[in-house]
Amino acid sequence: MYLKLLYITLISVLLFSCANQLPPSGGEDDILPPKLVSAKPKPNSVNFQGNSLKLRFDEYIDRRSLIDAVIISNVSAEDIEFDIGGKEAEIIFRKPLSKNTTYGVYIGKSFRDIRGNYLKEPISFAFSTGDKIQSGKISGRVFSPNYDRLYVLAYKLYSETDTSANPEKKKAGFIVPTDDKGNYTVSYLPSGRYRLFALYDSDKNFLYDKGFDLISVLPSDIEIEENASVSGYNFLMNNLVTLSYDLRSGTFVKSLSADSLNRVYSNIGSSIGVFPENSKFVFYFKNNNTPRDYISEKFTFTDSTGKNIRTVKNWVNDSLMEVIPSGFLNFDMRYKINISLKLNSGIYNVNYEFRTITEEKSGSVSGLISVGDELKKNMILKIINVDYPVFNYTHIKSSDSVFVFEGLLGGRYYLFSFEDRNSDRKFDYGNPFPYAPSEKFFISDILNLKAGWKIENLIVSF
Repeated sequence: MYLKLLYITLISVLLFSCANQLPPSGGEDDILPPKLVSAKPKPNSVNFQGNSLKLRFDEYIDRRSLIDAVIISNVSAEDIEFDIGGKEAEIIFRKPLSKNTTYGVYIGKSFRDIRGNYLKEPISFAFSTGDKIQSGKISGRVFSPNYDRLYVLAYKLYSETDTSANPEKKKAGFIVPTDDKGNYTVSYLPSGRYRLFALYDSDKNFLYDKGFDLISVLPSDIEIEENASVSGYNFLMNNLVTLSYDLRSGTFVKSLSADSLNRVYSNIGSSIGVFPENSKFVFYFKNNNTPRDYISEKFTFTDSTGKNIRTVKNWVNDSLMEVIPSGFLNFDMRYKINISLKLNSGIYNVNYEFRTITEEKSGSVSGLISVGDELKKNMILKIINVDYPVFNYTHIKSSDSVFVFEGLLGGRYYLFSFEDRNSDRKFDYGNPFPYAPSEKFFISDILNLKAGWKIENLIVSF
Protein backbone atom coordinates (compact mmCIF):
# COMPACT_ATOMS: atom_id res chain seq x y z
CA MET A 1 0.00 0.00 0.00
CA TYR A 2 2.88 2.36 0.92
CA LEU A 3 4.70 1.65 -2.37
CA LYS A 4 1.49 2.29 -4.32
CA LEU A 5 1.00 5.72 -2.67
CA LEU A 6 4.67 6.59 -3.29
CA TYR A 7 4.32 5.64 -6.97
CA ILE A 8 1.20 7.81 -7.38
CA THR A 9 2.95 10.73 -5.69
CA LEU A 10 6.01 10.47 -7.96
CA ILE A 11 3.84 10.32 -11.08
CA SER A 12 1.88 13.42 -9.94
CA VAL A 13 5.10 15.37 -9.33
CA LEU A 14 6.45 14.44 -12.77
CA LEU A 15 3.22 15.44 -14.51
CA PHE A 16 3.05 18.75 -12.67
CA SER A 17 6.68 19.50 -13.56
CA CYS A 18 6.06 18.85 -17.25
CA ALA A 19 2.98 21.05 -17.30
CA ASN A 20 4.78 24.06 -15.77
CA GLN A 21 8.14 24.59 -17.46
CA LEU A 22 9.88 27.34 -15.53
CA PRO A 23 13.48 28.58 -15.46
CA PRO A 24 15.68 27.27 -12.66
CA SER A 25 14.97 28.86 -9.28
CA GLY A 26 17.50 30.11 -6.79
CA GLY A 27 19.71 33.16 -6.53
CA GLU A 28 18.62 36.77 -6.43
CA ASP A 29 15.32 37.88 -7.98
CA ASP A 30 15.63 38.69 -11.68
CA ILE A 31 14.49 42.27 -12.28
CA LEU A 32 16.28 42.87 -15.59
CA PRO A 33 14.25 43.30 -18.81
CA PRO A 34 14.74 40.78 -21.63
CA LYS A 35 17.44 41.53 -24.22
CA LEU A 36 17.59 40.49 -27.85
CA VAL A 37 20.69 38.29 -28.17
CA SER A 38 20.45 37.49 -31.88
CA ALA A 39 18.21 37.80 -34.90
CA LYS A 40 18.21 35.88 -38.18
CA PRO A 41 18.30 37.61 -40.59
CA LYS A 42 20.69 39.97 -38.80
CA PRO A 43 19.65 43.63 -38.42
CA ASN A 44 20.25 45.59 -41.65
CA SER A 45 20.61 42.42 -43.70
CA VAL A 46 19.95 42.82 -47.44
CA ASN A 47 18.90 40.41 -50.19
CA PHE A 48 16.98 38.28 -47.69
CA GLN A 49 15.18 35.32 -49.28
CA GLY A 50 13.81 33.36 -46.32
CA ASN A 51 10.25 32.93 -45.05
CA SER A 52 10.74 33.48 -41.33
CA LEU A 53 12.43 35.66 -38.74
CA LYS A 54 14.20 33.98 -35.80
CA LEU A 55 14.78 35.79 -32.51
CA ARG A 56 16.71 34.71 -29.43
CA PHE A 57 16.50 36.47 -26.06
CA ASP A 58 18.48 36.16 -22.83
CA GLU A 59 15.31 35.46 -20.81
CA TYR A 60 12.41 33.02 -21.01
CA ILE A 61 9.70 34.66 -23.11
CA ASP A 62 6.14 35.52 -22.13
CA ARG A 63 4.48 34.23 -25.29
CA ARG A 64 1.32 36.34 -25.33
CA SER A 65 3.15 39.60 -24.68
CA LEU A 66 5.56 39.01 -27.58
CA ILE A 67 2.73 38.30 -30.02
CA ASP A 68 0.96 41.51 -28.93
CA ALA A 69 4.15 43.61 -29.04
CA VAL A 70 5.45 42.71 -32.52
CA ILE A 71 4.69 44.97 -35.49
CA ILE A 72 6.35 44.41 -38.89
CA SER A 73 6.01 47.08 -41.55
CA ASN A 74 4.42 46.04 -44.85
CA VAL A 75 3.15 42.81 -43.26
CA SER A 76 -0.33 42.36 -41.78
CA ALA A 77 -0.66 40.65 -38.40
CA GLU A 78 -2.92 38.07 -40.09
CA ASP A 79 -0.06 37.08 -42.39
CA ILE A 80 2.37 35.99 -39.67
CA GLU A 81 2.37 33.16 -37.13
CA PHE A 82 4.56 32.53 -34.11
CA ASP A 83 6.47 29.49 -32.88
CA ILE A 84 7.67 30.40 -29.39
CA GLY A 85 9.46 28.24 -26.83
CA GLY A 86 11.85 29.00 -24.00
CA LYS A 87 14.06 31.92 -25.01
CA GLU A 88 13.47 31.63 -28.75
CA ALA A 89 10.79 32.77 -31.16
CA GLU A 90 10.26 32.21 -34.86
CA ILE A 91 8.00 34.57 -36.80
CA ILE A 92 6.79 32.77 -39.91
CA PHE A 93 5.53 34.70 -42.95
CA ARG A 94 2.49 33.00 -44.42
CA LYS A 95 2.89 34.82 -47.74
CA PRO A 96 6.09 35.40 -49.75
CA LEU A 97 7.76 38.71 -48.97
CA SER A 98 7.76 41.39 -51.67
CA LYS A 99 10.90 41.97 -53.72
CA ASN A 100 13.13 45.00 -53.12
CA THR A 101 11.28 45.94 -49.94
CA THR A 102 12.56 47.06 -46.55
CA TYR A 103 10.79 45.47 -43.56
CA GLY A 104 10.96 47.25 -40.22
CA VAL A 105 10.62 45.07 -37.13
CA TYR A 106 9.29 46.72 -33.97
CA ILE A 107 8.90 45.07 -30.56
CA GLY A 108 7.09 47.38 -28.16
CA LYS A 109 7.54 47.91 -24.44
CA SER A 110 4.58 45.67 -23.63
CA PHE A 111 6.87 42.66 -24.27
CA ARG A 112 8.08 40.99 -21.07
CA ASP A 113 9.82 37.87 -19.82
CA ILE A 114 8.00 35.24 -17.76
CA ARG A 115 9.03 36.96 -14.52
CA GLY A 116 7.10 40.06 -15.59
CA ASN A 117 10.07 42.26 -16.50
CA TYR A 118 9.09 44.62 -19.34
CA LEU A 119 11.33 46.18 -21.97
CA LYS A 120 12.60 49.60 -20.94
CA GLU A 121 12.96 50.69 -24.56
CA PRO A 122 11.42 49.26 -27.75
CA ILE A 123 13.50 46.99 -29.98
CA SER A 124 13.69 48.16 -33.59
CA PHE A 125 15.64 46.95 -36.62
CA ALA A 126 15.16 46.27 -40.33
CA PHE A 127 16.06 43.85 -43.11
CA SER A 128 15.51 44.04 -46.85
CA THR A 129 14.68 41.69 -49.71
CA GLY A 130 16.54 44.11 -51.99
CA ASP A 131 20.10 45.39 -52.04
CA LYS A 132 19.58 48.33 -49.67
CA ILE A 133 17.80 49.38 -46.49
CA GLN A 134 15.42 52.30 -46.96
CA SER A 135 16.06 54.87 -44.25
CA GLY A 136 13.46 57.62 -44.65
CA LYS A 137 11.95 58.88 -41.37
CA ILE A 138 8.95 60.94 -40.28
CA SER A 139 8.72 62.03 -36.65
CA GLY A 140 6.60 64.23 -34.45
CA ARG A 141 4.34 64.18 -31.44
CA VAL A 142 0.74 63.31 -30.61
CA PHE A 143 -0.90 65.56 -28.02
CA SER A 144 -3.33 63.46 -25.99
CA PRO A 145 -4.41 62.96 -22.35
CA ASN A 146 -2.92 59.44 -22.41
CA TYR A 147 -0.77 57.33 -24.71
CA ASP A 148 -1.89 53.77 -24.05
CA ARG A 149 -2.92 52.09 -27.33
CA LEU A 150 -2.02 55.18 -29.30
CA TYR A 151 -0.47 54.47 -32.70
CA VAL A 152 0.63 56.42 -35.77
CA LEU A 153 -0.38 54.91 -39.11
CA ALA A 154 1.48 55.80 -42.32
CA TYR A 155 0.00 55.05 -45.76
CA LYS A 156 2.09 55.38 -48.93
CA LEU A 157 0.25 57.29 -51.67
CA TYR A 158 1.00 56.55 -55.30
CA SER A 159 -0.58 59.66 -56.80
CA GLU A 160 -2.16 62.95 -55.71
CA THR A 161 -5.59 61.40 -56.34
CA ASP A 162 -4.86 58.13 -54.51
CA THR A 163 -7.87 57.40 -52.22
CA SER A 164 -6.67 54.05 -50.88
CA ALA A 165 -5.66 55.45 -47.49
CA ASN A 166 -8.89 54.60 -45.69
CA PRO A 167 -8.12 53.72 -42.04
CA GLU A 168 -11.63 52.31 -41.57
CA LYS A 169 -11.05 49.51 -44.09
CA LYS A 170 -7.35 49.26 -44.94
CA LYS A 171 -4.45 48.70 -42.57
CA ALA A 172 -1.44 50.95 -42.96
CA GLY A 173 1.86 49.65 -44.29
CA PHE A 174 3.71 51.32 -41.42
CA ILE A 175 2.43 51.32 -37.83
CA VAL A 176 4.28 52.54 -34.75
CA PRO A 177 3.15 53.24 -31.17
CA THR A 178 3.96 56.50 -29.44
CA ASP A 179 6.18 56.66 -26.39
CA ASP A 180 4.81 57.72 -23.00
CA LYS A 181 5.09 61.40 -23.98
CA GLY A 182 3.41 61.02 -27.36
CA ASN A 183 6.57 61.10 -29.47
CA TYR A 184 6.72 58.87 -32.53
CA THR A 185 9.09 57.99 -35.40
CA VAL A 186 8.05 56.11 -38.52
CA SER A 187 11.28 54.59 -39.90
CA TYR A 188 12.56 52.63 -42.90
CA LEU A 189 10.45 54.54 -45.41
CA PRO A 190 11.13 54.55 -49.15
CA SER A 191 10.84 57.90 -50.93
CA GLY A 192 7.32 59.00 -51.80
CA ARG A 193 4.19 60.69 -50.54
CA TYR A 194 2.62 59.62 -47.23
CA ARG A 195 -0.61 60.23 -45.36
CA LEU A 196 -0.42 59.81 -41.59
CA PHE A 197 -3.06 59.34 -38.90
CA ALA A 198 -2.84 59.09 -35.11
CA LEU A 199 -5.19 56.38 -33.86
CA TYR A 200 -6.36 55.55 -30.36
CA ASP A 201 -6.99 51.87 -31.07
CA SER A 202 -9.23 50.44 -28.34
CA ASP A 203 -9.18 46.85 -29.65
CA LYS A 204 -5.72 46.99 -31.31
CA ASN A 205 -6.90 45.87 -34.72
CA PHE A 206 -5.08 48.83 -36.34
CA LEU A 207 -8.30 50.00 -38.01
CA TYR A 208 -10.42 53.03 -37.16
CA ASP A 209 -13.69 51.82 -35.62
CA LYS A 210 -16.10 54.75 -35.40
CA GLY A 211 -17.80 55.04 -32.04
CA PHE A 212 -14.97 53.19 -30.28
CA ASP A 213 -11.69 54.70 -31.48
CA LEU A 214 -10.36 58.25 -31.77
CA ILE A 215 -8.39 59.43 -34.78
CA SER A 216 -6.42 62.55 -35.68
CA VAL A 217 -5.42 63.97 -39.07
CA LEU A 218 -2.38 66.05 -40.04
CA PRO A 219 -2.65 69.45 -41.77
CA SER A 220 -1.09 67.96 -44.93
CA ASP A 221 0.38 64.89 -46.58
CA ILE A 222 4.16 64.47 -46.43
CA GLU A 223 6.56 64.17 -49.33
CA ILE A 224 9.82 62.47 -48.37
CA GLU A 225 12.92 62.08 -50.49
CA GLU A 226 15.13 59.00 -50.42
CA ASN A 227 16.85 58.50 -47.06
CA ALA A 228 15.54 61.86 -45.80
CA SER A 229 14.44 62.52 -42.24
CA VAL A 230 11.64 65.04 -41.54
CA SER A 231 10.22 66.10 -38.19
CA GLY A 232 7.64 68.31 -36.51
CA TYR A 233 4.53 66.55 -37.83
CA ASN A 234 2.26 66.81 -34.80
CA PHE A 235 -1.26 65.51 -34.10
CA LEU A 236 -3.94 66.81 -31.74
CA MET A 237 -6.41 64.26 -30.37
CA ASN A 238 -9.88 65.71 -29.85
CA ASN A 239 -10.22 64.20 -26.36
CA LEU A 240 -7.76 66.76 -25.00
CA VAL A 241 -10.65 68.34 -23.07
CA THR A 242 -8.75 71.39 -21.86
CA LEU A 243 -8.52 72.61 -25.44
CA SER A 244 -12.11 72.10 -26.47
CA TYR A 245 -13.78 73.63 -23.36
CA ASP A 246 -16.98 71.83 -24.28
CA LEU A 247 -19.78 73.12 -22.05
CA ARG A 248 -21.98 70.24 -23.20
CA SER A 249 -19.60 67.53 -22.07
CA GLY A 250 -20.52 65.45 -19.05
CA THR A 251 -16.99 65.90 -17.74
CA PHE A 252 -17.36 69.67 -17.63
CA VAL A 253 -20.81 69.59 -15.98
CA LYS A 254 -19.47 67.22 -13.31
CA SER A 255 -16.78 69.77 -12.45
CA LEU A 256 -19.43 72.29 -11.32
CA SER A 257 -20.52 72.68 -7.68
CA ALA A 258 -24.14 72.34 -6.57
CA ASP A 259 -26.21 74.60 -4.31
CA SER A 260 -27.80 73.23 -1.13
CA LEU A 261 -30.85 71.82 -2.97
CA ASN A 262 -28.86 70.44 -5.94
CA ARG A 263 -30.87 72.68 -8.26
CA VAL A 264 -28.16 74.98 -9.62
CA TYR A 265 -24.57 73.99 -10.41
CA SER A 266 -21.89 76.60 -11.04
CA ASN A 267 -18.15 77.14 -11.33
CA ILE A 268 -18.48 79.83 -8.63
CA GLY A 269 -18.75 77.19 -5.96
CA SER A 270 -15.48 75.57 -7.03
CA SER A 271 -12.39 75.35 -4.86
CA ILE A 272 -10.63 78.08 -6.84
CA GLY A 273 -11.30 80.65 -4.10
CA VAL A 274 -10.86 83.92 -6.01
CA PHE A 275 -11.60 84.81 -9.62
CA PRO A 276 -9.66 86.69 -12.30
CA GLU A 277 -10.86 90.08 -13.51
CA ASN A 278 -11.76 88.60 -16.92
CA SER A 279 -13.92 85.77 -15.59
CA LYS A 280 -16.69 83.70 -17.15
CA PHE A 281 -19.46 82.07 -15.12
CA VAL A 282 -21.41 78.93 -15.93
CA PHE A 283 -24.74 77.82 -14.46
CA TYR A 284 -26.34 74.43 -14.98
CA PHE A 285 -30.01 74.07 -13.95
CA LYS A 286 -30.85 70.49 -13.09
CA ASN A 287 -34.38 69.32 -14.01
CA ASN A 288 -35.15 72.86 -15.08
CA ASN A 289 -38.73 73.95 -15.88
CA THR A 290 -38.16 77.69 -15.54
CA PRO A 291 -38.21 79.55 -18.90
CA ARG A 292 -34.91 81.04 -20.10
CA ASP A 293 -36.45 84.50 -20.38
CA TYR A 294 -37.50 84.48 -16.73
CA ILE A 295 -34.02 83.40 -15.53
CA SER A 296 -32.33 86.04 -17.73
CA GLU A 297 -34.73 88.79 -16.65
CA LYS A 298 -34.39 88.11 -12.92
CA PHE A 299 -30.62 87.54 -13.04
CA THR A 300 -28.65 90.20 -11.11
CA PHE A 301 -24.91 90.81 -10.90
CA THR A 302 -23.65 93.61 -8.63
CA ASP A 303 -20.40 94.73 -7.03
CA SER A 304 -19.90 95.64 -3.36
CA THR A 305 -21.05 99.23 -4.02
CA GLY A 306 -24.38 98.00 -5.47
CA LYS A 307 -23.44 98.85 -9.07
CA ASN A 308 -24.99 96.54 -11.69
CA ILE A 309 -22.55 94.64 -13.92
CA ARG A 310 -23.62 94.34 -17.55
CA THR A 311 -23.35 90.81 -18.92
CA VAL A 312 -23.83 88.72 -22.05
CA LYS A 313 -25.82 85.53 -21.49
CA ASN A 314 -25.08 82.61 -23.76
CA TRP A 315 -27.67 79.82 -23.47
CA VAL A 316 -26.06 76.57 -24.59
CA ASN A 317 -29.39 74.78 -24.06
CA ASP A 318 -32.42 75.14 -21.77
CA SER A 319 -30.39 73.95 -18.79
CA LEU A 320 -26.98 75.53 -19.34
CA MET A 321 -26.17 79.25 -19.30
CA GLU A 322 -22.79 80.94 -19.70
CA VAL A 323 -22.49 84.49 -18.34
CA ILE A 324 -19.73 86.79 -19.61
CA PRO A 325 -19.27 90.29 -18.14
CA SER A 326 -19.18 92.93 -20.90
CA GLY A 327 -15.94 94.33 -19.46
CA PHE A 328 -13.22 93.32 -17.03
CA LEU A 329 -14.15 93.16 -13.37
CA ASN A 330 -12.23 95.28 -10.87
CA PHE A 331 -9.28 93.89 -8.95
CA ASP A 332 -9.83 93.03 -5.28
CA MET A 333 -13.60 93.59 -5.34
CA ARG A 334 -16.48 91.57 -3.91
CA TYR A 335 -19.39 90.66 -6.18
CA LYS A 336 -22.85 89.13 -5.80
CA ILE A 337 -24.95 87.12 -8.26
CA ASN A 338 -28.61 86.23 -7.70
CA ILE A 339 -30.56 83.64 -9.70
CA SER A 340 -34.32 83.04 -9.40
CA LEU A 341 -36.16 79.87 -10.39
CA LYS A 342 -39.85 79.03 -10.42
CA LEU A 343 -40.55 75.87 -8.43
CA ASN A 344 -43.85 74.22 -7.50
CA SER A 345 -43.29 75.47 -3.96
CA GLY A 346 -42.72 79.07 -5.11
CA ILE A 347 -39.78 81.24 -6.09
CA TYR A 348 -36.35 79.79 -5.29
CA ASN A 349 -33.40 82.21 -5.07
CA VAL A 350 -29.76 81.17 -5.20
CA ASN A 351 -27.16 83.73 -4.10
CA TYR A 352 -23.45 83.65 -4.89
CA GLU A 353 -20.70 85.81 -3.45
CA PHE A 354 -17.09 85.87 -4.62
CA ARG A 355 -14.15 88.23 -4.89
CA THR A 356 -11.56 88.94 -7.56
CA ILE A 357 -7.82 88.65 -7.17
CA THR A 358 -5.64 91.57 -6.20
CA GLU A 359 -3.59 93.19 -8.95
CA GLU A 360 -0.35 92.08 -7.26
CA LYS A 361 -1.39 88.42 -7.50
CA SER A 362 -2.51 88.51 -11.13
CA GLY A 363 -0.10 87.05 -13.68
CA SER A 364 0.52 87.45 -17.40
CA VAL A 365 1.77 85.45 -20.38
CA SER A 366 3.24 87.20 -23.43
CA GLY A 367 5.26 86.46 -26.53
CA LEU A 368 5.41 86.41 -30.31
CA ILE A 369 3.72 84.42 -33.07
CA SER A 370 6.25 83.24 -35.66
CA VAL A 371 4.60 81.89 -38.83
CA GLY A 372 5.72 80.97 -42.30
CA ASP A 373 4.71 82.78 -45.48
CA GLU A 374 2.11 80.14 -46.26
CA LEU A 375 -0.03 81.10 -43.25
CA LYS A 376 -2.30 83.88 -44.55
CA LYS A 377 -5.52 83.45 -42.56
CA ASN A 378 -6.41 84.73 -39.13
CA MET A 379 -4.47 83.19 -36.29
CA ILE A 380 -6.46 82.22 -33.19
CA LEU A 381 -4.49 82.22 -29.96
CA LYS A 382 -5.93 80.77 -26.77
CA ILE A 383 -4.70 80.34 -23.23
CA ILE A 384 -6.54 77.71 -21.20
CA ASN A 385 -6.37 76.89 -17.52
CA VAL A 386 -5.71 73.14 -17.28
CA ASP A 387 -7.58 72.66 -13.99
CA TYR A 388 -10.37 75.20 -14.60
CA PRO A 389 -10.91 75.25 -18.40
CA VAL A 390 -13.78 77.74 -18.03
CA PHE A 391 -10.97 80.26 -17.62
CA ASN A 392 -9.83 80.43 -21.22
CA TYR A 393 -9.06 83.55 -23.20
CA THR A 394 -8.72 84.24 -26.91
CA HIS A 395 -6.83 86.66 -29.16
CA ILE A 396 -7.43 86.85 -32.91
CA LYS A 397 -4.36 87.89 -34.87
CA SER A 398 -4.40 88.90 -38.54
CA SER A 399 -1.29 91.07 -38.69
CA ASP A 400 0.23 92.02 -35.34
CA SER A 401 2.29 89.07 -34.09
CA VAL A 402 2.75 90.21 -30.47
CA PHE A 403 0.38 88.85 -27.83
CA VAL A 404 -0.19 89.28 -24.10
CA PHE A 405 -2.69 87.67 -21.73
CA GLU A 406 -3.07 89.64 -18.51
CA GLY A 407 -5.01 89.32 -15.25
CA LEU A 408 -4.46 85.56 -15.00
CA LEU A 409 -4.80 83.48 -11.87
CA GLY A 410 -1.79 81.51 -10.81
CA GLY A 411 -2.05 77.97 -12.15
CA ARG A 412 -1.26 75.61 -15.01
CA TYR A 413 -2.01 76.72 -18.57
CA TYR A 414 -1.83 75.55 -22.16
CA LEU A 415 -1.04 78.04 -24.89
CA PHE A 416 -2.84 76.94 -28.06
CA SER A 417 -2.87 78.58 -31.48
CA PHE A 418 -4.19 77.59 -34.90
CA GLU A 419 -4.69 78.92 -38.40
CA ASP A 420 -8.41 79.61 -38.72
CA ARG A 421 -8.79 78.80 -42.42
CA ASN A 422 -12.61 78.85 -42.44
CA SER A 423 -12.92 81.80 -39.99
CA ASP A 424 -15.28 79.97 -37.64
CA ARG A 425 -13.01 80.49 -34.58
CA LYS A 426 -13.00 76.74 -33.92
CA PHE A 427 -10.15 74.32 -34.50
CA ASP A 428 -10.91 72.03 -37.45
CA TYR A 429 -9.71 68.48 -36.78
CA GLY A 430 -10.14 67.41 -40.41
CA ASN A 431 -11.53 64.06 -41.54
CA PRO A 432 -9.82 60.71 -42.18
CA PHE A 433 -12.07 59.60 -45.06
CA PRO A 434 -13.11 61.23 -47.30
CA TYR A 435 -9.84 62.93 -46.50
CA ALA A 436 -9.78 66.53 -45.28
CA PRO A 437 -6.67 67.96 -43.57
CA SER A 438 -6.79 69.55 -40.14
CA GLU A 439 -5.90 73.18 -39.49
CA LYS A 440 -2.30 73.94 -38.57
CA PHE A 441 -1.78 74.32 -34.85
CA PHE A 442 0.69 74.95 -32.07
CA ILE A 443 0.39 73.79 -28.48
CA SER A 444 2.82 74.53 -25.69
CA ASP A 445 3.92 72.31 -22.88
CA ILE A 446 2.14 73.13 -19.63
CA LEU A 447 3.03 76.62 -18.37
CA ASN A 448 3.31 76.88 -14.59
CA LEU A 449 2.30 80.47 -13.80
CA LYS A 450 2.80 81.50 -10.19
CA ALA A 451 0.56 84.15 -8.63
CA GLY A 452 1.79 87.62 -9.54
CA TRP A 453 4.42 86.33 -11.97
CA LYS A 454 4.99 87.02 -15.65
CA ILE A 455 5.93 84.49 -18.33
CA GLU A 456 7.51 86.38 -21.23
CA ASN A 457 9.10 85.87 -24.63
CA LEU A 458 7.15 82.75 -25.57
CA ILE A 459 7.45 81.87 -29.25
CA VAL A 460 4.43 80.34 -30.97
CA SER A 461 5.89 78.63 -34.02
CA PHE A 462 4.20 76.51 -36.68
